[in-house]
Amino acid sequence: MSPILAVISALAISTTAFADTLPWNRSSGRGTCYEPCTEEECAAPVCEQGYEPNCYSLSCAYNAPANYRTVQCNQFFTSVSFIYWQAQQEGMTLAWTAPAPIDSSTLPNHDASHVGFDFTYKPGFKLGFGYYLRQMDDWALNLNYTHLGATKKNVETAKPGTVFVNNEWLIPANNGFQDKRITANWKLNLDLLDVDLSRPFYNGTHLTLTPFFGARAGWVKQKYNVTYLSTDATPVNVTSNNESSSWALGTRGGFNGNWLLGMGFRMMGNAAASLLYTDYTIKHKENNYSAPAATLLSSNEDRMAGRFIGEMGLGFGWGSYFKKCQYHADFSASYDFTYMPGQNVMRQMVDTYAATSAPGSYDLFLHGLTVSARLDY
Repeated sequence: MSPILAVISALAISTTAFADTLPWNRSSGRGTCYEPCTEEECAAPVCEQGYEPNCYSLSCAYNAPANYRTVQCNQFFTSVSFIYWQAQQEGMTLAWTAPAPIDSSTLPNHDASHVGFDFTYKPGFKLGFGYYLRQMDDWALNLNYTHLGATKKNVETAKPGTVFVNNEWLIPANNGFQDKRITANWKLNLDLLDVDLSRPFYNGTHLTLTPFFGARAGWVKQKYNVTYLSTDATPVNVTSNNESSSWALGTRGGFNGNWLLGMGFRMMGNAAASLLYTDYTIKHKENNYSAPAATLLSSNEDRMAGRFIGEMGLGFGWGSYFKKCQYHADFSASYDFTYMPGQNVMRQMVDTYAATSAPGSYDLFLHGLTVSARLDY
């Protein structure tokens, strides 16, 4: 026998002998580089996929799927979430405080403070639907919708011996008076629609990761109406009406991680990012302090911009199969954060007119509790 044939024969024999030492899962037929499992472990039902492997039956060179797998031939899943989030937005300040009367004895005003806007938590919801593509390596097609609506009214009254000045939602030509009360009404409507592909897989025996990528569409509508009541003998109401509406379309990607704690419990960590083309329509209108029945300024503007959205969350969950693996139910709770830069275009417009307020940050920030339930069937 030639030396080359001898080497090939030796490699073939050694490879076969090595392969015979690898344990094989009776249900999947795939080899593993771990210790053999017991008869009882290998006889466990296949429907435990998505939890800690009951025997080391996962291929060393393949990220085995970790989706919840029922016995149905076509597997769908539906989720519903209750969200209780707080929407906070920069650039919503209203005026400054000052001692009354304002004269040379009280200037410069070293004790001035911003009159801000108080934000509260509001309820919303998420809806999700998906389908596992079993013939395509267990990828999943997901459709998710998020809605949050927030309405808040603030009334600020000047304390005795003080007034409000430097009204930040009025143009300079309309800003030469002092206020004793400010009323602000903010309304926010946020809708997000996501379509993506994802694939859960095992990264070890106690960690599963789900990378995803796809498209996002978004709609954000805001109204912010601010009324300043002057300190004149005959008080005058000067109102600034502001409105913005936008639609956005772009890409989104990220991952979901689960640290499997046992008994169906897990710790979750999620992160995502979006880059969206965004189209804004902005309106501003205010009446004249000197002639309250007349409109001093009415402005409309269209803007286009690229916008980033960042998302992160951390929480815990629990799930289980039932009805002989025909269904899987999952429940989770997380605290989530969403960062949306540059959303307060209403204030950006006013700042282009108003020398009384320096341009600053205009970002929208959402955070709060998300409680979810999901059913695979």
